[in-house]
Amino acid sequence: MALLFNGTSQFADTGTLPSTVVNNFSFMCWVFIKSTSENGTMVNNGTSNGGWGFGVGATTTSDAGNNFIGIYG
Repeated sequence: MALLFNGTSQFADTGTLPSTVVNNFSFMCWVFIKSTSENGTMVNNGTSNGGWGFGVGATTTSDAGNNFIGIYG
């Protein structure tokens, strides 16, 4: 699947979890970050009850920065 976004407000939502696998899996994503001060979640597989994902930010995906942030919980 390939998607093109406008960089500000678009996202993809499958409506259900794309995967329920909890071990022995891989995921690949190409992301172009325009500056060294960005924030946000790039990939999230889960619900408010738990899951995994990754994004960019300073210490969380809510504050701007240039660190790779892993999300688990």
